[in-house]
Amino acid sequence: MGWSISADEKVVDAVISTFRDPADNAAERLSGVACGEWERAYPWLIASGMALYFLHQVQQLRLEEFVSAQMVERLRQNLADNSKRTECLMDEFIAINRVFLEHGVRYCNVKGLTLSPRYCPDPALRNQLDFDFLVDQCDLDLCRRVLAEMGYTLTMATEVVWEFKAGSSGPARIADHYKPGPQRSVELHFCTSVAAPHVLLHGEWLGRIEERTWHGYSFPVLSAGDQFLVQALHVFSHLRTPYTRLSWLLEYNRFVFAHQDDRELWNRVRQYAEAKRDAYLAIGLASYLSTCLFGGCAPAQLNSWTLDCLPANVRFWANRYGRRTVLSSLPGTKLYLLLENELTGA
Repeated sequence: MGWSISADEKVVDAVISTFRDPADNAAERLSGVACGEWERAYPWLIASGMALYFLHQVQQLRLEEFVSAQMVERLRQNLADNSKRTECLMDEFIAINRVFLEHGVRYCNVKGLTLSPRYCPDPALRNQLDFDFLVDQCDLDLCRRVLAEMGYTLTMATEVVWEFKAGSSGPARIADHYKPGPQRSVELHFCTSVAAPHVLLHGEWLGRIEERTWHGYSFPVLSAGDQFLVQALHVFSHLRTPYTRLSWLLEYNRFVFAHQDDRELWNRVRQYAEAKRDAYLAIGLASYLSTCLFGGCAPAQLNSWTLDCLPANVRFWANRYGRRTVLSSLPGTKLYLLLENELTGA
């Protein structure tokens, strides 16, 4: 982003308290934050993905009066801008899906808009910058042709993902972060080998897709169990880098809390996780950190083979460094290197 991203610990704790603590306790923490401290924390609120979630939460709890009026107004404008951007994204999302369906592409939508409502109550509360699809490797050339007809150009290709862009891009400005922009981005993920440890998505998951309906249109999405694995593995992959976005753990926490008693779902998750070597580590760490930060607890049925089975050295890292890692200012910390050392021996 190119901004100076930092926030006082007092502000970060106040924001998190609105999701974890009783309203009275959260109000007390919020009221202790001065206007200048809110202003300095604004880039962190955006970079962490928490800005609009925070606005939604204080509105739900009726705590706006305990937050700087300037900050509340700024966040309300951000939400209005992001709602317009989400409408534009939805139009493009529908257009790409319709073209893929018309051409018989074997695919499904991943992340982004598909996280609502399971992980996010409203897609306008998320920072979405692109579209992700899992596609059958046999259909890659077909996808490239149809995306080219829609104005997209292949800009990056690896052994597991192709990235396409359309429209122009300019320097990132914090004032424009939530506004509709001219650039569009698509990522096509493809992998048929379940043995590749660094790959989040697998071709076999196309055999377990579900249908979801938006705006009167039905589109393929990952099954609930596979989507949960993707979220956990996504968090895990970023814990192994300098920076992890806090909102990803909030979304994870919300899903787990909402499905506490869904024994069938957790049975499927365990079954699907057998194909992913790091799945139990990913889920265990995500569960540990999300509950430490936002409260609640994962069901014993899930914890029994994930959190409870974390190696002692990995649990030690999570306990001692996990919070600092997730709440760090950009560009992040090097604490992930300590995790890497522990994982090497896990």
